[in-house]
Amino acid sequence: MNLNRGNTGHIFKEYLKNKGFSSKTVYLYLRDINCFFSRMKELLNKDDLRDVKSQDIMKYMSYLKNTKIKNGSKYSYATISRRLITVRNLFKFLLRNEYIIYNPFDRLDISMFNRKKMRMSVSRESMNNFLDMITCRDYFDIRDRTILELMYGTGIRVSEASKLTLKDIDLHEGRLLVREGKWKKDRIVPLGNNVIRWLKIYLRRSRKHLLKKVKNVDDRERVFLSNKGQGFSIKGIQEMIRKRRKETDPKLKLTAHIIRHSFATHILENGAGIKQVKEILGHKRLDTTVCYTHFNVSSLKRIMKQYHPRENELYDEVKRSVYIRVLEG
Repeated sequence: MNLNRGNTGHIFKEYLKNKGFSSKTVYLYLRDINCFFSRMKELLNKDDLRDVKSQDIMKYMSYLKNTKIKNGSKYSYATISRRLITVRNLFKFLLRNEYIIYNPFDRLDISMFNRKKMRMSVSRESMNNFLDMITCRDYFDIRDRTILELMYGTGIRVSEASKLTLKDIDLHEGRLLVREGKWKKDRIVPLGNNVIRWLKIYLRRSRKHLLKKVKNVDDRERVFLSNKGQGFSIKGIQEMIRKRRKETDPKLKLTAHIIRHSFATHILENGAGIKQVKEILGHKRLDTTVCYTHFNVSSLKRIMKQYHPRENELYDEVKRSVYIRVLEG
């Protein structure tokens, strides 16, 4: 079979869909692959992946590294890394399924472009100030404050908060069920007392009033409702966060995903184990959790002083279980 843009795109798209990737992720993968096909045709007059050699990949790497884009700047390392990894994954898939007999990425080192970017977060003080400055004067204020407390208190994604239903929340047991999160997997997320308190306030004082405008039967089961009587959409929550940020602190860099990063960073700084954080966030791989979180220097110093047997003024032998917990956390 000719591995041109059309054929390759079709079989790889079906593979990604069957693996449970979201439509947005599939779109981004295919966009990167189309870019590769365009450059192979433009630079080397090749439109069949069976003809691609290792030196062609090197030329593509050089193109990504040196080409200037519209604003005169060059592609970032993150963009270069993503595009190369996408194409590498494509060739791995083709080799594994015997569409090709040779992978041009074999023995190529692309590690220089594979730099893990530390995700942005805000300080605990900034996050607390932001939340506390949202005064609850009406039903919408209560709803918005509850959504933000929930997202910061659990680390759930904005898409997951948007589609929560009443049966997904168990306030008595203090947990919520995230249905079909990323990778189409369900997971249980614990609820802290503060989040439970705000959910109770919202359900008792705000939601019943918002429910009066709801006409769609399915929307009546959604936890968070919009001003128009519909389920609160992802876009609606994102716009709400932008609005609240401007009202409270216009200089604060805050998005739905930064709230998620901040949740993970702050509980790690307080001693949570990274494997447990991985489960709460719903990550498939541990290195994804590491990429989404980071410690600051003061946190590292605190950990050293707390756990090192020569720093914490306790010179007795430290139990093995403590070492294991530190290593895993």
